[in-house]
Amino acid sequence: MKHGTYCAVFVASILTLSTAITLASDQPTYDVDTEKLTLPSTATQGQPGRFQDVVLEPDGNGTWRIAELYDGVLLHEREVNQVSTISTTGLPRQLFIKVVGEFSNGCPEIGRIEQQRVGNALQVYIYYKGNIWLRNPGEVTCTMALEPFELTIPVDIYGLEAGEYTVELNNHEIRKFVLEQDNVESKSLGGKHMEHCYYQTGQQGTWAYYGCDQYDADGVVTLP
Repeated sequence: MKHGTYCAVFVASILTLSTAITLASDQPTYDVDTEKLTLPSTATQGQPGRFQDVVLEPDGNGTWRIAELYDGVLLHEREVNQVSTISTTGLPRQLFIKVVGEFSNGCPEIGRIEQQRVGNALQVYIYYKGNIWLRNPGEVTCTMALEPFELTIPVDIYGLEAGEYTVELNNHEIRKFVLEQDNVESKSLGGKHMEHCYYQTGQQGTWAYYGCDQYDADGVVTLP
């Protein structure tokens, strides 16, 4: 997608936001030959990953302009069959989101997974991969076979202060939990028990809560 010259203030804000959310293994890259700067992911309106593969180039006046960008598309609810969360109870606690679903054809793929904390809300976003199916759907023929997928996403809760938190997935609240104390190392690492909370999509794409089970860390839980 080509764009004209954007104001320098907007470009500067994208650079700042990108720096805030970029992991060490996912840094912006600068091409010395073309003088183009590529940002894998940026945030806007409080949503990380909202714009992806942003290419900036100098405009000749000492500022940058956006040459290309991809508008990220969130994973649709209709393709998610079940969402569950798993957490340990020892310190430091760990929290994982497990997502099980099925694509209706062979073209969609899981893309970027982004997360941020806003106040006491832990927000996780799953995007489709920005492949040709999304960017130029008329140029590709999709197989009609159902394609199952399964994701396990570690949620960054290390270092959180004691308090009550909510977990959100693609703008849906899926869980609340309480940290009785700051989530840092204790003298005894890890936990003896784990907690498994079940969620499953209900009618019209709503989230239905099923409850939580506690079990030994070496135990096996069968999903409903």
